[in-house]
Amino acid sequence: IILFLLPLISFGQKYDINIVLKCVEFIGNGTYKANFGYDNQNPEVITIDATSSVVTYNNGQSKKYAVNTFQPGVQENVFSQEFTTKDRVEWTVTLPNGKVKVVNADINSNHCRSSFNSDIIPYYAPPPGGKVNNKSLIGAELTSLYETYMRLYPGFNAQSDDIFQLRVKGGVYQVFIEVVSVGVLNNLLTTLNSWGFEKVLTRASAQYATGWMPIGRLFDMNSLTTTLNYARSVYPGIGNYSVLITGLTQSQGDKAMRSDFVRAGFFFKDGDGIERSINGVGVKIGVISNSYDTRGGASTDVYNGDLPGTNGINGTSNPNGYFDNVHVVKDVPAEFGILTDEGRAMLQIVHDVAPGAKLAFRTGFLGQEDMADGIRELANPLNEACDVIVDDITYITAPFFRDGVVAKAVDEVVAQGVTFFSSAGNFGNWSYGNIFVPGNTPNTISGKAHDFGGGDILQLVNLDEGTYTLVLQWDDGSSPDMSITQTDMDLFLANSNGSEVMGFNRVNVGGPPVEVVPFSVKAGGATTNIVIAKASGPNVQVRFKYIVFRGGDKFHIAEDAQKTGTSTIVGHANAKGAIAVGAIRFDKTPEYDGELNSMSFSSRGGTMITGETTLRPDKPAFSAPNGVNTTVNLGNGDWQEDNNGDGIPDSENSDPDTDYPNFFGTSAAAPHAAALAALVIQARNEFELSLPQNTTMPYFILNLLKNTAIAMDMQEFDPASGEGLIQADKAILEFANPKPFIENLDVTFPAGNILGEDLVPFSFKVNGDFFTESTQLYFRGAQLIGGSEGFENMNIQYIDEHTIEVTNHPGFLGNPEIYTKNLPITNTFGGNGEDGGTSAPVKFSDREK
Repeated sequence: IILFLLPLISFGQKYDINIVLKCVEFIGNGTYKANFGYDNQNPEVITIDATSSVVTYNNGQSKKYAVNTFQPGVQENVFSQEFTTKDRVEWTVTLPNGKVKVVNADINSNHCRSSFNSDIIPYYAPPPGGKVNNKSLIGAELTSLYETYMRLYPGFNAQSDDIFQLRVKGGVYQVFIEVVSVGVLNNLLTTLNSWGFEKVLTRASAQYATGWMPIGRLFDMNSLTTTLNYARSVYPGIGNYSVLITGLTQSQGDKAMRSDFVRAGFFFKDGDGIERSINGVGVKIGVISNSYDTRGGASTDVYNGDLPGTNGINGTSNPNGYFDNVHVVKDVPAEFGILTDEGRAMLQIVHDVAPGAKLAFRTGFLGQEDMADGIRELANPLNEACDVIVDDITYITAPFFRDGVVAKAVDEVVAQGVTFFSSAGNFGNWSYGNIFVPGNTPNTISGKAHDFGGGDILQLVNLDEGTYTLVLQWDDGSSPDMSITQTDMDLFLANSNGSEVMGFNRVNVGGPPVEVVPFSVKAGGATTNIVIAKASGPNVQVRFKYIVFRGGDKFHIAEDAQKTGTSTIVGHANAKGAIAVGAIRFDKTPEYDGELNSMSFSSRGGTMITGETTLRPDKPAFSAPNGVNTTVNLGNGDWQEDNNGDGIPDSENSDPDTDYPNFFGTSAAAPHAAALAALVIQARNEFELSLPQNTTMPYFILNLLKNTAIAMDMQEFDPASGEGLIQADKAILEFANPKPFIENLDVTFPAGNILGEDLVPFSFKVNGDFFTESTQLYFRGAQLIGGSEGFENMNIQYIDEHTIEVTNHPGFLGNPEIYTKNLPITNTFGGNGEDGGTSAPVKFSDREK
């Protein structure tokens, strides 16, 4: 409570009246409510003139009268005023003696702290006190699943969700889990197999396995104290799409990053001397995502030309002549059900940009170990190794501060020469990280709670309606890959004094340093507090971070001072060899007359790896377009632009294709970059260009795309977009010239004269495409050079890639031809000099009229 101790003098007043801002309350959707009261120490009612008590809000544009009659005593919540994040409420009281006092309220004012909010709904039943005891080997989530199953059996009918992957086989409900053994893995599996466990993957060296476990036998696993270290659900990998033409629809990103320019402007000669365009031929691109064809749409995509192949509907082939079938190394098994087929949407983007490239798909949805296997399979020469791999999977249990199994697999294939792109993530800056500082602890929590600053162990957060998944990880130096920890830490949601808590914690000692809190919030939003506690462990420095993997755009840390450690590029996207790609909406690019602006959800870099002294660079490296069309509906349908947020689509929609769904997220951005890399690789191969000394292809691609990107706001590096928006034309123009094309001539000829019959000076523009500053212009077979003999007053100016302007040409008789030429430059880099070329000639009689 804020008290302003100025005396309010009025007739009959003897003692002070103190006006009060009790607290500011978050009420959802970016809106707050300021609650005001007062303390009238007089024994009688005190009244002032109505115009002497005024509330100003809406950035000073709106005013209203406030309370002017003050009852005796302390009066709380007398009136309130709503305001938005960037607004401020000001209550002004003018005293009879002329003195003025002011009370201000904004989002940094004292926030209301209520009891644990009933508007927050746990994703599943939490254990008492927010933590299972040290005898639980299966943890809070599997315990809750088991108890729910036993309570509802035989009426249990749950479906797969963000935490559990479920199936029914032979009438038995099963859950997909991972187990880590104590000692030899087979000793554990012998028992589990006898209980109906069906293994999917085993790693004897890591004492690790995944598989389907009957839900009814989960609790029995707690008895395996000599063979089981721990078990937990295999959390589904998060695809980094956001729910916001070669075939039926074409990615707008093709235009936004100017890869259409590359396919139309750069040519090479094949073995028969036939001129062909750069389109990805000779390059293979592998996509890793959740699924490819669980919805059965792949054959339709081939039939319509959205994917290559000969396996379209009724045996039809791609209508554009791209006949190489997508190499499906492994799709998600049928028992996982129907997924979103996000991988097929990614492959459509790749095919739009690099239609000549061969494509492959491998699911990454079956756990981290299996995804690591998939990366190696795509890079295996025995499987016709991919030159480029791109993925969009994030595992919430992958180590934040170390390289896990997937990150190590990425670095392994990059060392083989494979260029690896990864979606940066859709987690914005929705994170908090720090070094653990012990503070006071409520008696409801074991150990010590983290001090967020100034002795505050409660981190106030405001939540909009939605679904949330918070993940806490920490590193105490116990393990080089964060596979085990000697420190037991917990993550809770708590009420205003910590007397009521909710969590899903387990005893972590000897297991992984991970805790997960899933929940949802009802309409209208809620306010709660984050508590991070160290229950036990050695006296060592502990570094921790939580990330809001779901619901981050609705999660608001109330105090700015507590917004630290907000990086969210973690896991294999933060691997040394991974090229992390951010997202920019396609219509916010120069090709669509937009102003570059990163998507708010695009993950930020800056997560330091333990043992390293500097941040890993290029996280993200750059950004690519998203929000583009594919035929795969990922749940958000067709996007309609609504810039003013009134719920009504704008009359001028930036999306020219309103018939097909839009694909948002870094999941959509990353395949654009991968396909662009394929164009670069093919161009260098066709022009016989060797890599610079001591350079690998992944390193060359990374630096080429960085150095030719369009920077954001003239910054060299932006934490959300990296070096900016990648540009295909600028990348290839670094080492090759395009073949120019003339569309028409725009002639300005003196009135009263006839072109070709009167020898008088005139001016003209050559309109076309693929012109450069070094493009040469030829007239009657000879190069036009301003200032040369016979052309002393003539000037030739390159305007842009579409226009060359000639002024004061001395004139001509007849109807001569004119053409343009781009000289080859690949020979200057050791190539074959087959780039560039000469446009078809046009005559002045063909000019634009």
